[in-house]
Amino acid sequence: MAKKITFTMLVLLIVSALVFVSCSQETGGKVPGPAPAPVTKIENKAGEVSGNIVYNGDFESGTDSDLSGDGAGIEVVEIEEGHALLVDQQETYGEVMMDITKYYGAGKSFYVEGWFKDAESTNTADLTAKLSFNIVTGGGYETIHQTYDIPGQYDGSWLSDDEAEEIFGIETNCIGEDISDGEWHKVSAILDAEQIDAVMTSEDDQCHWTGDKTMYLLAVVWYVGTYPDQGGYKYYLDNVVIKDLNRELPTQGRTYEAPEEPEEEEPEEDLEDL
Repeated sequence: MAKKITFTMLVLLIVSALVFVSCSQETGGKVPGPAPAPVTKIENKAGEVSGNIVYNGDFESGTDSDLSGDGAGIEVVEIEEGHALLVDQQETYGEVMMDITKYYGAGKSFYVEGWFKDAESTNTADLTAKLSFNIVTGGGYETIHQTYDIPGQYDGSWLSDDEAEEIFGIETNCIGEDISDGEWHKVSAILDAEQIDAVMTSEDDQCHWTGDKTMYLLAVVWYVGTYPDQGGYKYYLDNVVIKDLNRELPTQGRTYEAPEEPEEEEPEEDLEDL
């Protein structure tokens, strides 16, 4: 009986060895490691909506706010309805901008809103109030070494009004509003998670970047006119709103990390000088 058990165990050992050799040959002589972690697919989903992340977006709490002028002069002024931001677009790219990089997170979408009213613009060629956004990836920044004129950074588009209603239940008018009648007009749009991810991928591809996909800058823009003729427009901007439409997802902020610079080696001492 003992001999039979010993023979059976010997056969099992031989079979196991053959299976191991076969697997090793198929994998180039290496035992397969664990499967790579699956990549989470970015999808537009309605979630928990935050409050307004723009500080003093109604300009009723003093002159400080999260907004800055880029090629445009900005000033909080008193008007009949209270207070508003008076914007004077002076350059061909004149605009009002807010850096929202610190609120970025994979899978997050953002609602953007602003109310516009003409303030006797000297340029009347295209009195259309619009919204835009600007995405700079770590790869784009590493390639061009600046935050503008990067291939692909302006290629994105807002979520269509129909999809905004269907997915998030929010009414938008992302194409803009004619403000030539001197009345207040609201412009609103959704910067969706899928679009953010698509622009990041396209930008890295156009910059021939082969490293990790990372976020360097995410900014939202309010302006009037059409580039490169955005100078000469003067208007009021009020009730500026940005909301995180997926507050339940983790916030990552800037995911780009600058490469470490190599440490400089100290020169060796000459023995003759000792």
